[in-house]
Amino acid sequence: MKQFLSSVRENIAVADGYNLLTFDWPPHVGIKNPLPGQFITIRNGYSTDPLLRRPFAVSAFHADSHVCEIVYQIRGSGTRALSACSKGDKIDIIGPLGNGFPAPRPGRRVYLVAGGIGFGPIYFLAHSIAKTGNPPVILIGARTKALIPDVSYDRLLHKGDALVFCTDDGSKGFHGTVVDKLESFENLKPGECEIYACGPRGMLAGIAKLTEAADITCWVSMEQVMGCGVGACMGCAIRAREPGKYLRVCTEGPVFNAKDLAW
Repeated sequence: MKQFLSSVRENIAVADGYNLLTFDWPPHVGIKNPLPGQFITIRNGYSTDPLLRRPFAVSAFHADSHVCEIVYQIRGSGTRALSACSKGDKIDIIGPLGNGFPAPRPGRRVYLVAGGIGFGPIYFLAHSIAKTGNPPVILIGARTKALIPDVSYDRLLHKGDALVFCTDDGSKGFHGTVVDKLESFENLKPGECEIYACGPRGMLAGIAKLTEAADITCWVSMEQVMGCGVGACMGCAIRAREPGKYLRVCTEGPVFNAKDLAW
């Protein structure tokens, strides 16, 4: 990980309460390229208001142009300040942080599941997996159509891919949650598929229960409030399944095997 200043390229609304921030990622020696599942922390330029950095999952990285993207929800003082940034403004970044998603095992059918604020990591992973020739099934869910990010989905879709939108109110795609849709698939069998998910804890708990019952490997990216983002403050610790054990989302995660967590 490295700390560096970056220039904003674009900061636009893509859904109700959600923005897409595009910024430069310096091609300097020692600054590694982010991987799907990793995150960064951001402070607006030289400001110390708010005092703490805010963590954001990377939603895309373009190695050819050294450009990075995040899709973020505007829901507090830090993200409101970030949403006010314009082209050319400076943002202070630390990253990449955390552990990314492990690669799917050969021959496995891949299911990628995103809900609400979990859109970014799954969007990044979908693009990465699609380029390998192993077409994933992509489920993107929200309460209503207006909360689904309006971004380019064309680059995710290659021959054999499947993209399904799910809304609680039926305003776009499947009428129901991503967990409901996942349960409807008949070919979720042990040793034949892997599931990757990010979203609200309730959604992840439902997927964890489903995959454990079916003996299917499931990787989850956990969203958690963070103080430091580098493992020092323990503010992002979550309960492990092992009694008395806690795991730091920022360093042991944010990606975990679902069976290792206490739901």
